[in-house]
Amino acid sequence: MNKLFVIHYYPIDYFPPVMNLIDSLGEKVEIRVSTLQKSNSLDAYGNKKAKIYRRFKENKKRSSLFVLVQYIFFSLFTLYQLIRQKPDAVLYYESISAFPAYLYKRFVGHKVKLCIHYHEYMTPAEYCRPGMRLSKLNHSLETSYLYHVATWVSQTNQYRREFFMNVEPQLSECVCHILPNYPPASWFRKRKLHANEIVKCVYVGSLSLTDTYVLEFCQWIAKQHGIEWEQKGTHEEHLDVYNFKKKERKKEVQELEQEKEYLTAENEELTAQIAEFRADIQILKDDKEQAIREKQEAEQRAEDAEKEVKSLEERRDVLQPIMDNASKEIKEYGMIKTFLPEAGTFERAVPYRENKIKPLFIKMKNQIAALAGKVVELNKTVENWKNKYQKSVEKCDNIQKQLDDVRKENGKLSNDNQRLQEISDRYDRVVRILGTEVVEDVVQQDIKEQKELEEQRRMEQMPKGSVLKQLEWATQKSQIENQQRKKNKTKYKGLEI
Repeated sequence: MNKLFVIHYYPIDYFPPVMNLIDSLGEKVEIRVSTLQKSNSLDAYGNKKAKIYRRFKENKKRSSLFVLVQYIFFSLFTLYQLIRQKPDAVLYYESISAFPAYLYKRFVGHKVKLCIHYHEYMTPAEYCRPGMRLSKLNHSLETSYLYHVATWVSQTNQYRREFFMNVEPQLSECVCHILPNYPPASWFRKRKLHANEIVKCVYVGSLSLTDTYVLEFCQWIAKQHGIEWEQKGTHEEHLDVYNFKKKERKKEVQELEQEKEYLTAENEELTAQIAEFRADIQILKDDKEQAIREKQEAEQRAEDAEKEVKSLEERRDVLQPIMDNASKEIKEYGMIKTFLPEAGTFERAVPYRENKIKPLFIKMKNQIAALAGKVVELNKTVENWKNKYQKSVEKCDNIQKQLDDVRKENGKLSNDNQRLQEISDRYDRVVRILGTEVVEDVVQQDIKEQKELEEQRRMEQMPKGSVLKQLEWATQKSQIENQQRKKNKTKYKGLEI
């Protein structure tokens, strides 16, 4: 093997085992490395005998879309370098770096030797965690193709190798290897230690006794000094850690208390507003029903008035021909001269007057008197009907005005009802978000606190009267204050850690 191409997506500056591998193999083979450029300002790792491509810069604060686009460009650039360099072997670290190796092995370099190494063992459940979509996609490419064509797959210790082979049974033992994460050789002290010299160690990393070798290291140190390690089976925390957690929990409790007070005050305000709005809605509903009833009554009165006016108009139409006939008869009687009987030949004036004129005048007098009486009666009837008609018209106009007022009031009540309906919808939304039980508990709590406040106000006022009543009041007040102090002590006692 003359050419080795290493693919490590994350900056190799953070991974000393990768730098150690490059330093160890740099004198034997030609090495090319594709990785990201680190984001901090510290000196970047370099090796004169290895070519390191840092085409893209690491950025942890960008969006998921930016990371995806950067990963695609990184994969295409790495694929281009693979095609250009034509290495004898390709080594990639972790599943996140598998995609360019997959493209090259599957479609270009079928004969290239594929090597895979994992810094940490990841279970299938860990691939499904949030933020692991790219690793999960690349792992699917590994299980479907890369593991079948790989010549080397390594884990850092025996336990991880066994876990890995249990999950991937298609891999044989000759393919799965163990490659510990050795630190660089420059880290080791070259001078010999004196037999009595104390070795000082500083551990940096996650503090755990299950997935690290801290326990084994401590046991080895104890064995070197002849101390028998006693396994208690407990994980008691250091006092400093305990005090720190206690301090943090107190802060969290204080914040939760403040948030609780704020939410309680807000819920009380909302409850009071909801009660007011419900009362206003009920009042407006009653006003609306009353307005609807008044509107119906006004419409009924208007309808009755229209019927009465129509009846008067019909009666007026009936009386009109009679009045016309009376006027016609009066006009005819006004032409009395044309209807006087003529005197006969040789008829004397006295017989003519007594026999013809006088009966005619008596008849005319009776008819005129009768017609005059009818005219007076008709005039009175007409005046009465005119007065009734005028009153009905005025009554109808008043009813119409009342109807218009009722309609305006009804429109105003409809607007108020719509506004209160929106407030009711907001209340329903609050109930839907917080839950019926929460809102009901807040309401009952507010009622209870209101009663307690009233009782407290009543108790704070010293009763007037005899000295015995005042002493009894002072005793009850003292008992209530003592109960409140005990309650507060009990309340905050449970919050101590």
